[in-house]
Amino acid sequence: MAETAAVSALEAPAAAEQSGMVSVLDCAKFVRVSAFLGLESNRREVGLPTCIAVANQNILIGTSHGLVLVFDHTENLRLIIGRNLVYEYGPVTAVDTPPFAEGPRETWLLCGYQGGQVVLWDVLTGKALKVITDAHSHSVAFLRFLNDGVRVLSADILGVMRLHIFTTAMFFGHVSAERILVLNGKQTGSVLALEPLRVGNTAHVTDALNLFAFSTTKRTHIMGLGDGLTLRMCENLKLLRPQGTVTDSVSAATVAQPSALPRLSWRPAHVSEPRTTPAYGGVRQLGRELLDPVLAIAWGCTITFVTVRNCPSKKNDNPARLSGVDFKVGEYSTNAEITNIAWLGPHAIVFTTMSDDIRVLDPITMAEIQTTGIKHMELIYSARLMNPATQNPQISFENCIRYAHSRLYLLGLGSLHTVQLLSWDGCIESLVAKNRYAEALSLALDFYEGRNKCAIGLPKDLRESRTVVASKLLAVLQQFARMTLQVPSEAQSPRRASISVANLCIQYCLKLDASDILFGELFPLFECAGAAGQFVSQLLPQLLDGAVVALPDHIFGAVSDYCVAHGQASSLERLIRNMAFEKLNFQQVVSLCHAHRLYSTVLYLNARRMADLIAPLCELFNVFVGTRQQQHDLTLPWTSTPEQESLGKLLIQYIGDCLIGVVFQHSMPITPPSRVHSLRWELCAFMFARNIPEEAREYPRLFYLLSVDTAAVLHALYPVFETPSFAPKGSLPTTRYGFAPDRQQMSHVLTCLVLDRQVFETPTLFTSPSSARIRPPWRFTDQQQSVLLLFLAKYYAKHSIDLTDELVHFVISGYLCNQLVLRGGAQVRQDHEQILLSMLPRLLESNEPHSILITAEGAGFFAVAERIHLHLHEFTKAMTDCTKSPDNQHRVFDLVRQLLADQRLDGKDKTDIRSAVIANLVTLTKIDATKTTSLIVECLAEDHPRVVAQLANFPQLQYEYLRHLMSKEGRKQAGKAGLAITAETHELYLTLLCRCGASPVDIQAYLTSAEDYPLDACLRVCQKYHQIEGELYLLEQIGDSSLALSRMTEAFTAQLEELQAFYFNHYSVEQDSHSFPHTTQEKLLATNLDRAIAFCQRNSSKLPDAEIEIMWFKLLDTLILPLRCLKRREQQQQPQQSLHVDEGRITPADSMVQALGHMTHTVLVSMMGHVRLASLLQKVLHEHGKDEFGDFRSLIIGVLDTYSYEATILKTATSLLHKDIYTATRSLYLNRKRPIVAKAALCSLCATAIRSGTPKRLQLCGGINVGKGPSARDDILIFGCGHIFHKSCCSSSACILCRSTQQTTRLGKVKRSPPEVAECPDGLNPFVGEGSPAPQAAALEPWNDTDAKLKQLDQLQQLQAAEQGSKLFLLNQLQQHDTEPNRAQALTKRPVPVHLYRPLNVLRTTRQKLPTPAQTPTPQLTPSVERPRNKTPTV
Repeated sequence: MAETAAVSALEAPAAAEQSGMVSVLDCAKFVRVSAFLGLESNRREVGLPTCIAVANQNILIGTSHGLVLVFDHTENLRLIIGRNLVYEYGPVTAVDTPPFAEGPRETWLLCGYQGGQVVLWDVLTGKALKVITDAHSHSVAFLRFLNDGVRVLSADILGVMRLHIFTTAMFFGHVSAERILVLNGKQTGSVLALEPLRVGNTAHVTDALNLFAFSTTKRTHIMGLGDGLTLRMCENLKLLRPQGTVTDSVSAATVAQPSALPRLSWRPAHVSEPRTTPAYGGVRQLGRELLDPVLAIAWGCTITFVTVRNCPSKKNDNPARLSGVDFKVGEYSTNAEITNIAWLGPHAIVFTTMSDDIRVLDPITMAEIQTTGIKHMELIYSARLMNPATQNPQISFENCIRYAHSRLYLLGLGSLHTVQLLSWDGCIESLVAKNRYAEALSLALDFYEGRNKCAIGLPKDLRESRTVVASKLLAVLQQFARMTLQVPSEAQSPRRASISVANLCIQYCLKLDASDILFGELFPLFECAGAAGQFVSQLLPQLLDGAVVALPDHIFGAVSDYCVAHGQASSLERLIRNMAFEKLNFQQVVSLCHAHRLYSTVLYLNARRMADLIAPLCELFNVFVGTRQQQHDLTLPWTSTPEQESLGKLLIQYIGDCLIGVVFQHSMPITPPSRVHSLRWELCAFMFARNIPEEAREYPRLFYLLSVDTAAVLHALYPVFETPSFAPKGSLPTTRYGFAPDRQQMSHVLTCLVLDRQVFETPTLFTSPSSARIRPPWRFTDQQQSVLLLFLAKYYAKHSIDLTDELVHFVISGYLCNQLVLRGGAQVRQDHEQILLSMLPRLLESNEPHSILITAEGAGFFAVAERIHLHLHEFTKAMTDCTKSPDNQHRVFDLVRQLLADQRLDGKDKTDIRSAVIANLVTLTKIDATKTTSLIVECLAEDHPRVVAQLANFPQLQYEYLRHLMSKEGRKQAGKAGLAITAETHELYLTLLCRCGASPVDIQAYLTSAEDYPLDACLRVCQKYHQIEGELYLLEQIGDSSLALSRMTEAFTAQLEELQAFYFNHYSVEQDSHSFPHTTQEKLLATNLDRAIAFCQRNSSKLPDAEIEIMWFKLLDTLILPLRCLKRREQQQQPQQSLHVDEGRITPADSMVQALGHMTHTVLVSMMGHVRLASLLQKVLHEHGKDEFGDFRSLIIGVLDTYSYEATILKTATSLLHKDIYTATRSLYLNRKRPIVAKAALCSLCATAIRSGTPKRLQLCGGINVGKGPSARDDILIFGCGHIFHKSCCSSSACILCRSTQQTTRLGKVKRSPPEVAECPDGLNPFVGEGSPAPQAAALEPWNDTDAKLKQLDQLQQLQAAEQGSKLFLLNQLQQHDTEPNRAQALTKRPVPVHLYRPLNVLRTTRQKLPTPAQTPTPQLTPSVERPRNKTPTV
């Protein structure tokens, strides 16, 4: 609304952060120290700075000349130490001072030199207290005092780490040193970083452990010294070097390089101080917050955080392991290589990068808060460390940064800087001091909303922090407003400055919910400066948006005055509605609304108040009517002004909402609900008051409201007429405004006021188009009277009111059925018909139905006429009226079904209905042929012949009827209804199909799906109307395939001629074309050819071979003869009209020849499975032998290729069969070599040892010969089941144990299990001689399975029965065994010859080489002749 010159309070934070103006780092420079270091003469004298240490009183800087510069914190040079050691020890590489030192140790300074020496100096005197010349053999890289101030860790560049312990003599002050080797540098490698854990401001479990961390080339270690000299390693903590993996927020260019060095920094244990925070009624004391020590490891682009937590459960007795602590590890990745890192307080980390910048990281949210460039500082670095991978010097920034006294000291080549992290209020104060109020306010808002991550000093609880920040922000805001309003800036005018300040004040106060400060302290400042209007102009948009819901009285008055002065009454109205109603000064606001004619708001406020809902209506009604002149003729209409009309509509809306029971222009219901009934009575009594003072009219209130909007008034009254319990008829509830009328009285008053009585006396005036010129003027227009008539008719139909016969007749004849009124459109006609239908039940009770019927038919209300005819039992007329109604004509089918199913109707009525249906059959079919068919099938099935005859003169309708009858659903319904479809019906339907232009596909579909149609009659119909597809199908069904093929070839020949004529007529010989598109004729020809081929293939299985060849050859000749004619025609042409005029050019004849050749080839391929090749070649050579062979070369070669392909397939199948036979035979051969393992070394019956006698051989009837003598026949019997017997114990040819078990299983249905026998003792195996090894387990495993035994024994039995080793015979026998399980079980009962199954050691010596598949002879296709079974087969 008003222009603003200041930066938006919501956009300022982002703008400030992007521009870098708001900083959380306070960077300062030591001017005098930097001047000393930068002076060239001083550099020549003392050298360049190399390292730095900060003590309580001094700042110590080591130089390249081996000196140490001692400055105090006021930047005065106090001392230069080490002048006599400049050329002896080399540059100072490391310095450190004791932490928390007291007494003499407070002045100690420990220095490490490039030569490996370590010297302890006294800072006050500049004397060397202790010189250790053999501390290290190489340059000292790190020196770190432990917390006790007497123990020091030193490490050189080779990784040798030592622990030095300094002690002071009690009386003489002599310092002695003891050293212990911690690392020798050979196992761990170079030490790249070293940092001990300092003691924090609170006690922690780590204080007694004296932890320190150091990094090598591969990993970081955490160790502890405790109070003694024993080193303790942490357990199961693997802090390996990062592999340089790239996170989602880090680009691939920022992967850590192999030359990156690690940097370490400890945050000691910290506890926050107790603090207070403002609270309701005073202040609240807050407790302390303990923070565990955290180690930050910066390596490459990754920072790893290791938290050391107290864990008493993790205690162990191993002196080499840390106990009582636990570790938690987290990571953060940045986009640049980190060169140094340090904790700047307990809540922030500062690190430098190779991009010459320093960054602040919030370790809680893992977000970088600020980045500041430090390239101008020129930080020092060393290049003494070697990279093992590249053997190049590595740049180390280890000694350029030190943290002390809550500050970070950065040592440059010629300068010294300090960095301090500002607290949240410090950041704000720094901006305020620079008069950057907009930035200070935006930064404070960031702290308030928690967007700024580095909120140092703020409570972690959001509610507490918001309370603190809000107090600070409001103080800055008041200071800014006071300064700007008193002394505006020169760049802005006072008006623009006040607008800018007002905008900021309003936005920030609303954001902080500090409206009391805004209106109580800030607004008076604007009033004193004369800028209250600017303040209100900025406040008004916030009020209209609902940001403020309560205003003090003086602010509300200022806002209302501003709106009125600027002509914004609508804005004032919106403002009042947005205010909290309970906080408004009701009388002040209502008076203001009356003064400014905000009548809608007056009604709204009174409705929300719910005290007296009628009183404001009385006040505004007087305003609505206003000053008026007495009219002598009260029949004339009342003319109102636009303001009166607007107010009248508001009053009508107010009355309607009150009658419904809701607050005006609000969805809140009126409470209590019981008040709604009495309110309705009062409103009706108020509106229908007959006489009021100063009014000559009767019912003036109702009259004036009806004059404004009759339809709105009647709509507002609908709750009264719809509610049954409003007021019973005849009862007159008493109110303060008089008696409340009932519905009948209200309708009478409405009729007397609105309707013109002359209309009842002369009805033609209302119905005549010229009545407007003849009839005298009336106070209500015809449209207003029409609205009332509809209202009366609606509630007359609902029995809510009663109407006189005269009025009812006028409503029906003069209005509802008035042709002049019905010209308003289809919607008006439909509405009037619905109203008349709703009135009809009541009209039929008290009026003559014939008069109403005549009126309804004259108006075209056929639905009303139908209802009256049904009431008069004139069903046929009702059905006729239903068909005439355009909207309800589809209901006629349901109406007929209902009437025919009605049990109250007699047979004559139903007969008349059926006759009427048949008489109106044409009309019904035009409406919906499907529903007509369903109706006839369901209800008039016996009248089907009459229906067909009735539609004889309308072939299209007859076709539609029969089409739905012959459909799948129609035939299903006909079957259920018992309607038999005769042959004549089928013939008629097929005739109609042909006559009505049905497609051949539809005819074919009908002939295929239908049944019981006369074939001969249908064939004649198809022939009559030249339906080739149907004729061919019927000929095939009759069985006359020869005639069908003839008709097919005739049609095919005609299509060929059309195609040829098309080519030669549309494409000339001289046309330069390399290809011709596929025409519609060619595609149709291909489709018909496929149909002919399918016909021949179907009939080939039904005809003898001779007729099959005739049929196929006839089809082939249909294509070959035109092809030959075309060839001869081309050969007889002139040379200039040759086939190939130009190379690559195709003539129409060529295209035709190609098409015919392709079709001929298709026929030849399709007939191969039905016609012998010899017959086909004989026909080609006999009938076409005189032609050039080239004409048929491609066809014959294609046929031969097909047969060659089939021969190849047969050859391949035969080869595969040979390989399978070879594999099966080889498997049988190998199975013969497998041994049988006996279950025990004892006889299964007598339990006597088998080897008690000398076995010779096994009996030929089924035993196994385990000996070698030919005369021994009755020693041992071994069966396939594994049981072994003496010959004298078992005389049967089958195993008696297995046979008895099997019989038991069949009788008792018990699962057969092998008999329990004793296991064979070691060394008593009957198949292995003494000293011979036992059979291999792999060879005996197959016989542990009973199924495998049965299968192998069955195969061996078949080998014995075979006369020759025919592979095919064996394969056939094996296939039969799969289907004869009983036979296989019977074979298992016989003993197996032992020479077929020998032990494994015997098999190895007697195994013969099997023939390969290539050497295996081709088996015969006939099985071999079997020999007698008493002879042994030859293998």
